[in-house]
Amino acid sequence: MVCTCVSIGMVTVSPVGGVLLCSGAAKLAVPRHTARAVGELLPALARHARRLVRALAVVEVVVAVALTVPSVRPAAGVALTVLGLGFAMAGGYGRLRRSRAACGCFGHAGGRPLGAGTVAAGLALAAVGVLAVLATGTPGGAAVGLALLAGLTVLLTAWLHRALIRDLVRPRDTAAVGKGASA
Repeated sequence: MVCTCVSIGMVTVSPVGGVLLCSGAAKLAVPRHTARAVGELLPALARHARRLVRALAVVEVVVAVALTVPSVRPAAGVALTVLGLGFAMAGGYGRLRRSRAACGCFGHAGGRPLGAGTVAAGLALAAVGVLAVLATGTPGGAAVGLALLAGLTVLLTAWLHRALIRDLVRPRDTAAVGKGASA
């Protein structure tokens, strides 16, 4: 049962680590979009927004790497929970303030502003962080919770990217594609 718990934990934690790694690397490379969202939400910090975003990016990368190391996974789980709750609060505040700037979470200007999606993603990250802490050293107690969370994570990801999934599964209009090719 220990192997099952660890396997399910890695199945859940590894994708989250991958998301954090991509997000952190993108913010390090292109901090201006997230800095714009930070400046919109917290005008008093607008001057320092790029430095704050880069610091956040470093934390995301460190947490992502730490999630893969069993000996520090509990501490990484705590840090992931804090990050997730912070993202959820930023999303809630963005929704309250009717934020218009794209969050820039993955380094590009496009996308939605901070809002309900950010709250949901942040809460999902926080839940994975809690389970990463609970699953450490627990032979079987967290296995069911981790399996459930893995499923919920997949469902949340599918919901957040439903437009992309719709484009992938919707039949293409071959007549329109043919017209574009012949022009």
